[in-house]
Amino acid sequence: YGFRIDGLTVYGYTQNYLDVLDYSNTFFECKRDPTRGVVGITMHPFATYGTYGAQGHFSNVVFRGFDEGCPAAVPISMSMTLAWHSVDFSPRSFTHTKFEGLGANTDRISICRAMNRLTGVVVHDRDGTIGPMSLSGAPGFIVSNEPKITSFANGDGCLQDEAEGLGCMVYCPNACLRMILVMVSNTYSMRNITMIISDGKVEEEATFARLSPVRNSHNARSRGAYGAPLPAGNFQLSFVDKLSGQPAWPKLAELKFQKPPDCAGYADETHVTLVKPSFDADRCAQLVEDGSVDHLPDPWGEMGQWQTEWNYVMKLKLVEPGYGGSGKAIKALRKEGEWCTNGFCTLAQWLDASCFAPWVRYEFSARVRVVDLEGNDSWCEDDDDNYCAVAWLDFRYHAHMVGRITEDGPDQDGWYRMSGQYVTDDTFEIPDKVNLKWDYSKFQNIEYIVDEVSLTATKFDPTAGPSSVPSRSSPPSISHHPTFVAENLAIGKPTSQSSTNNGRESGYAVDGNDKTFTFTKNGQNWWQVDLETLSIITKIKIYQAKESYNKKLLIDIRDSNGNSIEERTWGGDDTLERKEFNYGPQGVVGQIVFIKNVEFGYLSLSEVEVYGKYTAPPSPAPTLSAPPTYLVRNLSYRKPTWQSSTLNDRSSDFAVDGNKDTYTYTKRGYNAWEVDLKSPAIITKVKITQRWPEDKLWIDIKDSNDKIVERKDWDVEGAPNEFEFDFDEVVGQKVRISERINWYLSLSEVEVHGKYLVEPPTPSPTAAPTVPSTPVPSTGPSLVPSISSVPSLSYRPTFAV
Repeated sequence: YGFRIDGLTVYGYTQNYLDVLDYSNTFFECKRDPTRGVVGITMHPFATYGTYGAQGHFSNVVFRGFDEGCPAAVPISMSMTLAWHSVDFSPRSFTHTKFEGLGANTDRISICRAMNRLTGVVVHDRDGTIGPMSLSGAPGFIVSNEPKITSFANGDGCLQDEAEGLGCMVYCPNACLRMILVMVSNTYSMRNITMIISDGKVEEEATFARLSPVRNSHNARSRGAYGAPLPAGNFQLSFVDKLSGQPAWPKLAELKFQKPPDCAGYADETHVTLVKPSFDADRCAQLVEDGSVDHLPDPWGEMGQWQTEWNYVMKLKLVEPGYGGSGKAIKALRKEGEWCTNGFCTLAQWLDASCFAPWVRYEFSARVRVVDLEGNDSWCEDDDDNYCAVAWLDFRYHAHMVGRITEDGPDQDGWYRMSGQYVTDDTFEIPDKVNLKWDYSKFQNIEYIVDEVSLTATKFDPTAGPSSVPSRSSPPSISHHPTFVAENLAIGKPTSQSSTNNGRESGYAVDGNDKTFTFTKNGQNWWQVDLETLSIITKIKIYQAKESYNKKLLIDIRDSNGNSIEERTWGGDDTLERKEFNYGPQGVVGQIVFIKNVEFGYLSLSEVEVYGKYTAPPSPAPTLSAPPTYLVRNLSYRKPTWQSSTLNDRSSDFAVDGNKDTYTYTKRGYNAWEVDLKSPAIITKVKITQRWPEDKLWIDIKDSNDKIVERKDWDVEGAPNEFEFDFDEVVGQKVRISERINWYLSLSEVEVHGKYLVEPPTPSPTAAPTVPSTPVPSTGPSLVPSISSVPSLSYRPTFAV
């Protein structure tokens, strides 16, 4: 973007022109207010912030008529009224410039009227014809008189005593400077963060400058900036909180370099470094600012850190009352007559990206009301991500769900509770920027009111167990009827869990060692132990790994067939690692102890102790002369399916008809497809054949209540049409495939391989065709060979073979 002008003559005024204007009573700046003067060329910093900024280059320009008549006449100027953006990122240069009739002390260029808003002004005087007349012919740069520029200028430095004719600017002969911008968030809290420029010897401060008018600060795409023109050399750019003096990070920080000037010795991309602070427990403890909005609007009259990505169709509003019946809450609502046609509108805020690192647990909570466009409460009837309140962590190129509604219904005032967590591991890629956001569905007329938002970050050591587990006293003698000495029946017994992360198997919870622990993948997880015979259970002790506390656990004593006998819940007191459940002197008769995290997240247990007495000694484990074998077949064949939309009558069931020549097809959007196996099954593999390659998908195994058991993330550049995922015998009933981008979804076939725990009921003759109990015909996928090795009994889910 830009322009070049050559051979221009600019007239400030002529007497003849003034006479004509005076005779016609035509408005003329000098006639109306002699102090305002006449401007020949106005340098306009309103520029594109694309690759290099908007350029303006002038050659062979002659200025005439600026030497008399209007005392404030200036050939080249910049005024505050045109300084919409506060950091000047517009490269401009002059060569062979002439000023006819001007004296040495008359301003040839001036930015004085813009300096209370503008910073970092740079003009390349390629032959010295604008600078001090005593240095005519010496090329250099004319810059705003700021230490962040003059302290680092190369060449002959900047001449403070040679500033005649340069309004609020100084001349730096033989310098070569290139403007460097650091683009940041555009919100109120940025006023307290300053950028330090250092070359290893000198440090100078660059203060925060807003790039957009106040009315655009609600737009998450608008930016503030820090900037300075720099010469060649090694520079480090760091940030400091002016209130605390501690290292800081401005939520997000993106370097931009102005177009290289036509000189030698300017800053380049390889020698300017942004110094990002490492994860700090205190600084990163709470990542959400303005989670409670009672103090808003802020002194700028804005909504603090809260923004919306589509500010042309969305606006932010404070509503009363907030959660609990008092205070305020925040709402992003559609402007009248507008519609979110390009994807999703959002309520969002930028988070401190320096607080995202490997082996950190991020725990989210919030209160939300779901309302229609008239403000009436709307029920969250669908668990679909497109229709109900879901909070996301958006890492620019991919997003992860971090919170969703975790209650069956709202409280009496219409507020739902949201919660969830996201845990990183050593494969986590450090992001440049992170956005916490709620997506507003384009499919339904609903909006969200949000209050009490929190996102905490806690770093943990994945190689260590809990740092301190309370000592275990010897089991007490039960003196009540029936009288017996309770013992830990769980130690060494067969266990299983929904998934395994980093090799932390389910058996670690019953090995008698409090330094080992189990660890699952992210999801709706569970763990269980089989006592191998019915037992009188009087007490259960649960030790969670300290680094992976769960907010809420369900503890279920079950019989030998998996039927629930008695359930307890653990509310998840954050100060506790251990919890005891007492079942009275007579106890509860059961065989399986099942533990489940009620909320979406990770499950990590150091030890589970089940105290009581066997009703009969457990029979010894049978000696298996051969491994148990079963046929793994395609369970999805002709099962009920669903998809978010349908295009050209390509319905969802085409993906389970056994024919890869047929296919499903959705409308454009954030689409999803799902198959219901009709009964819980052990799923070992999901094989997907797409009509065309899609490289950003989620594959979710869900239980019968639509809770995610395990998620696979498909993100492969140049993805093939056909691919498959192996699962570690995950128990689930539904498989959902979701797009992570706004596009079309088209599937040729989806095969879900595994074995039913209980065969689904045979449908009536009027229903869909019966699923054959024998292998699928040759038109479907071929059978997988029987399992050839004995899986460890300690780590397998229990089912009848």
